[in-house]
Amino acid sequence: MSQEQGLSFAVPVILREYDPEPGHYLLVDLSQGRAYKLTDTAHRAAQLLTAGTSRAALLAALTSEYKASREHVAEELEGFLDLLNGQGLLSRSEP
Repeated sequence: MSQEQGLSFAVPVILREYDPEPGHYLLVDLSQGRAYKLTDTAHRAAQLLTAGTSRAALLAALTSEYKASREHVAEELEGFLDLLNGQGLLSRSEP
């Protein structure tokens, strides 16, 4: 996947906090009626995806916001993007 390739959701989604305690979120795929539990970091990535972004911008934002190593964030981000792609939720466009 190109670092500068545009990424966004391929279907309408909503993001909601579902528990009174911080850090519990749902991503709801409105086209299929499916819900996915998200970690705080995945929720932040999903927020950035709703506006459309690139993999490089996602990686930079998450690394900065969560003060984690670039390698760790890249690994986690790839897993999340692979999950979204596998469920038909991710749209990719050329820069």
